[in-house]
Amino acid sequence: MLVKSKRWSFLIATIWLCFFVTSFAQEGWLQERPQNPPAPEELTQAPPSPERREQLRRDIENMRIWKMTQFLGLSTEQSTKFFPIFNDFQGKREKLEEQRGEMMRRLGELVESEAEHESEIRRLMSGLVKNRERMVAVQEEFRREAGKVLSLKQQAKLIIFEERFQREICRMIDDIKMRQRFGPGPHRR
Repeated sequence: MLVKSKRWSFLIATIWLCFFVTSFAQEGWLQERPQNPPAPEELTQAPPSPERREQLRRDIENMRIWKMTQFLGLSTEQSTKFFPIFNDFQGKREKLEEQRGEMMRRLGELVESEAEHESEIRRLMSGLVKNRERMVAVQEEFRREAGKVLSLKQQAKLIIFEERFQREICRMIDDIKMRQRFGPGPHRR
């Protein structure tokens, strides 16, 4: 059963990747990228510049919006109402994730230090709980507002899309890390 599940997951991931790549090619997304794969020494170079990272982030966000519009089957009217709600949600979510990341970084520093920082650790742990509560509230608000624009089926498709998209992005990042570590080739896990 597990083997069939893995095969099925692999098949879906392969089809999904092909769908992404062919869609990008049709829209000219791959036109900016070099036709030849990067040389192995290029894969071990320093991380991209902040400008390049920002461009990559924008490209991923554009891809997400385009794919989401297609997957949900949004009409023009729905798109004009939905995406302001979605963008507001994304902004709030990103801010909360940044705050959480900063608290986690600081908590890690305190735990690793030799000095006692009990009160600060308690404050950060409390802040993480409050951050999670705010994140849940923001998600509930988004679902409520999106529900005014999307049908129930589209709302369900949105949940599926977000899960698949996140999984695909993580897989792509893992692939890049593997290529950086081992060079190009079939180094699949």
